[in-house]
Amino acid sequence: MSNKVLSANDNVDDKLKQRKLVIRVVGMTAGFILFLVFLGIACATTTMDAQNHVHTNWWLLAIAFFWAMVFMYHIGFS
Repeated sequence: MSNKVLSANDNVDDKLKQRKLVIRVVGMTAGFILFLVFLGIACATTTMDAQNHVHTNWWLLAIAFFWAMVFMYHIGFS
């Protein structure tokens, strides 16, 4: 009887660990891909004027930084 209860608890723990791993992998993948997308858009929309001043969209860079932090969170803290 005791082994069956332990086995059931281990099964539940394994399912919870599996779910957490899936969430981490999805979070890492989504964070990394969205980081690259927004960084690429920010680089593609960067322009230089006649005085050689570089103009970029800081909002896109901030969003890229946010997704980089999501990626890092899922690597280290989740």
